[in-house]
Amino acid sequence: MEKLIITVACDSRTSYPHNHLCPPQEDIPGVAQQYIDAVNAGAAIAHIHGRRTLEETIQADGRQVSRIHHADWKRLQDAIMNKVDPVEELMAYAKAAEEHKVKLECECFTTGAFWHLEFVRKQGYLRENTYTTLFIGWPGGTWTPPTERALQFMVDNLPQNCIWNVSVMNPQKQWPILALAVALGGHVRVGYEDNPYIAPGEFAKNNAVLVERMVSIARGLGREIATPDEARKILGLTRAQ
Repeated sequence: MEKLIITVACDSRTSYPHNHLCPPQEDIPGVAQQYIDAVNAGAAIAHIHGRRTLEETIQADGRQVSRIHHADWKRLQDAIMNKVDPVEELMAYAKAAEEHKVKLECECFTTGAFWHLEFVRKQGYLRENTYTTLFIGWPGGTWTPPTERALQFMVDNLPQNCIWNVSVMNPQKQWPILALAVALGGHVRVGYEDNPYIAPGEFAKNNAVLVERMVSIARGLGREIATPDEARKILGLTRAQ
């Protein structure tokens, strides 16, 4: 079995705004250090968001959302919808990525996303070693239940020639589901965005602790950890010059 690629998502307070240990996105040195420590702990990919404006109000589910500027949002949506069909937009992304030698991450929250993936492939894009992240337990209209059986269902129906990664937003089920992903040959994502808890009700002191926990689980299952250079080889990437 190939080595495990660990992705870390450190810099989002939208998922768990009550996590006082997560530096605000305005604290660029603090956020950067979270990524540096996480990579040193074993992460090979950094999933970076950067700054954005958050609503001050905490939502009923305990989360914060990005502030929407409705007029600009409507103008942007109209500009897109008047020019291109949503599926054609996906193909435009794929074409642009190919032209600029960028490897896309295809985020799949339900198996319906696999249909779109196959549609784009029929147009000649994303055919080989498609990097696909399966999102389990993320709330909203594309929710997939945080269970081992749900992960197995997604993996069983994943199109061929995909390199798959798993993100779990559920403090109670994250570690068991990620352990299953490791055993099935997939890759994993951890960090404050997905699940900031090292134990029930206990925040991890930093993102590196979560990476270390994942490294320990993987090695306990007999899977070694990929370095950034090894991750590039697995994904078919060349290092930027």
